[in-house]
Amino acid sequence: EYLADRARYFIKLRENSRFFQIMAWYAARKKILRVERRLMDLGRLKVKGDVFYLTWAEVEALLSAKLAWADVEERIRARRMRHVRWSKQTPPKMLNIESTRQPVAQHESHLTGQGASPGVYEGTARLILDPRVDADIKPGEILVAPFTDPAWTPLFLVARAAVVGVGSYLSHAGTIAREYGMPCVVSVDGCTARIRRGDRLRVDGTEGMVYLLTD
Repeated sequence: EYLADRARYFIKLRENSRFFQIMAWYAARKKILRVERRLMDLGRLKVKGDVFYLTWAEVEALLSAKLAWADVEERIRARRMRHVRWSKQTPPKMLNIESTRQPVAQHESHLTGQGASPGVYEGTARLILDPRVDADIKPGEILVAPFTDPAWTPLFLVARAAVVGVGSYLSHAGTIAREYGMPCVVSVDGCTARIRRGDRLRVDGTEGMVYLLTD
């Protein structure tokens, strides 16, 4: 009983740490944007968002007039292009770790993952890759995502089940799904490639199965 009580306490702190980390990044972002506005007023930056493609040393040099727009224009352009290229790549699930887990061979009629929140629900899939770009999910739909973090939490208020490409029982998706009492399957290899928006699914969070239904 003591260990269970400690586990409940520290799991809550785990989510709180992420929440406060997001708050800290938000405060830092606001300050950086104020610096960007000042540089744009001085004519040393031209496009909103360019400040995020500079090092802090370069920002300080722009503020002190040691650098001008002509000095950083090409650097920003190259870094923006590199960011676009990298954003189209699928990152590995683990870095510098030898994984003993083999990819699951998925079947045509179903996908296998890890049950993170029990229950069974049948409904329409809503594939969302980035909630900053697309967060349009209708009540009763099934959220299909590559991963989730606290920024995705509002979507769980609307969805009735979740299918997530990575994660575990203690990951964000599983924890939030259990709090809201909705089925959730995580670590579903290839779910964002196999499942399309509007597909009919049956999510079995107890067995860790996602069934692709046909009309």
